Amino acid sequence: MEERYTILEALGSGGFGSVYKAHDTMLHREVALKRLDKSLGEDELREQLLREARVLAAMQHPNIVSIYDISSKTDCDDIVMELLQGVSLDKLVKRHLLQMSDFKNVAGQILQALASAHAAGVLHCDIKPENIMLCLASEDHYEAKIYDFGMSPPPGEKGTTTKLLGSIYVMAPELFDGGQPTPQTDLYALGCVLYYLLVGVYPFQGDSSVQVMASHITGNYVSVAQYRPDISPALCFWLDSLLGKDLSERVESCKKALSELVAIELSQQEEVEMTLPTTLILEGMNSRLIRNISVESLAVGKDLDLPKKASIFLSNSFSHSSPVGERPAVPNTGTKNTKSAIDKGEDQILPEDAEWYFTIGDKIKGPVSLDQLNKLCHQEKVTEATLVWHALLGDWVTAASCAETKAAFLTNKQQAQEEIAKLEAAKLEDESEKEEVEQTLKKEAIAWLGPEVWVIFAAMILTIILSVIYSDIRHYIVGLYLFVVLAVGLSAARVYQMRQGAKWFSVIPVVGDLYHAVTRPNTRITLCTIMVIAGCTGMVIMGYGEAKALEFRHSMAQANSDGLSYAYLNTQKQAEKLVEAEAPIPVLVVETTPVVEKLAEPEEAVIDVKKKSQIREFSAETGTGLRAFSGKVKTLKDL
Repeated sequence: MEERYTILEALGSGGFGSVYKAHDTMLHREVALKRLDKSLGEDELREQLLREARVLAAMQHPNIVSIYDISSKTDCDDIVMELLQGVSLDKLVKRHLLQMSDFKNVAGQILQALASAHAAGVLHCDIKPENIMLCLASEDHYEAKIYDFGMSPPPGEKGTTTKLLGSIYVMAPELFDGGQPTPQTDLYALGCVLYYLLVGVYPFQGDSSVQVMASHITGNYVSVAQYRPDISPALCFWLDSLLGKDLSERVESCKKALSELVAIELSQQEEVEMTLPTTLILEGMNSRLIRNISVESLAVGKDLDLPKKASIFLSNSFSHSSPVGERPAVPNTGTKNTKSAIDKGEDQILPEDAEWYFTIGDKIKGPVSLDQLNKLCHQEKVTEATLVWHALLGDWVTAASCAETKAAFLTNKQQAQEEIAKLEAAKLEDESEKEEVEQTLKKEAIAWLGPEVWVIFAAMILTIILSVIYSDIRHYIVGLYLFVVLAVGLSAARVYQMRQGAKWFSVIPVVGDLYHAVTRPNTRITLCTIMVIAGCTGMVIMGYGEAKALEFRHSMAQANSDGLSYAYLNTQKQAEKLVEAEAPIPVLVVETTPVVEKLAEPEEAVIDVKKKSQIREFSAETGTGLRAFSGKVKTLKDL
């Protein structure tokens, strides 16, 4: 054995001997050699270990360290095993705690290994973080490996165990009363280890071994849910089922525990990096950072060349890549009597709680107190992506994932959301006001279309039709229409004014309408007022025109009585009749241009009384001579 295996270095020692790193000269590989020293006595226990090693060698389980060889010499027995390259769970929690997905994966692998060992009649009896290692199996997979099996009682013998084996923090309560180890004993120890992976401390604690034992026996521990609100209730309940102080309260087998674990469905939401509060009073100095297992997590030794992008493992079967990036070196906190990196004045004595550091670009700032750090977060000088560091975190983390600082960002977001809500409310109010205005305009637009409008519109259509048919009396028809407009406007205005409570001024036409329209504006009253004004104005103009026409006719009648021959025409139709009759009238007095154009013959003198005079002198044969003139012709005397 000594010729084949060359011992390279000591890896550790235990209750039954020591473990060495050795080189297999025959197969040219490195192995772990566990040497059981016969000088320590305990021959029966040593034989039991060798017997269990033979059983484990026959199992070949991927989550149990492989046994290559066993040999016995005069002073010792050697067990040659697989040399593991990875990180034990006690070292892992110094780097970070586990997310739920990794927790379920690691717990499932350990349960599979223990179930296989229990089925072969082998108990571990020394489950603890130091005896479980996570190893990088491939580029994007890791495996949990159980090693250093403890002492199971010899088959068929009970009550022979006189010594308590294993760690006091994971020891099942029944062992303190001299009970024999069982599969449930291993499950209890595993429950303590899994709790440790989530919180960084064991569930059962005390200032002395006696206090820890009392905590186990009474079942007094804090549920993991109080430390880790991100853990699902189903997973917390499952973990509690492994920690029952009585065997009847504890799950009976690894197989059943594994099936229950597999049945638990995790949230599909992406797991984010987070931390336990540094103010949380916990025993021990393990990390309070919670993140996924990565190549960084499983780095062995300080000289490992880590990639700038590390793989994050969500399970042993599926991988997920996420950039981790390079972390700046952990700063040296130094003495409290130093100047803070955020101070701009002279050196100051920093407060006792100035334990936080943060980065700006590639520079490290600090130390600062938590109050100062949160103030910087509120001022947005420290952003969610800024890296912060505290000794209890064990690594640099983003401010958004740190339990102490993320509340500040939530406050900022709430304030921003409140501002956005105010702006949206103001926008909705503006839109509501705009909608009200639009509705008002629509109502006002509809309000214009009262019955009086329809009456006036119908009357206008009728006026147009009658004016075409009865062109001789067109001006009378138009005058009648204007009277209708005035009458309808006055009547409707009276009605609307009375509805608004109008009193004395409502009975005064025109002036009262104007006063009411100005002092109490209303679309329909305003329209009626316009109708009244339009009707009055139109009738006044037509009345003035008709007076002038009567005066003109009177002057022409006077001229006729003096022996002048004339014809007064104001429509084209009258001109057409005159032409048809071929009446010998030397002077034609007309009012419209079309009539002038119709009667513009050489033997006729045509006078347009609405435009500048258009005079054509009669020929000498007619015996009529009219001198040309300019200006408006008012009477025949002007000729």
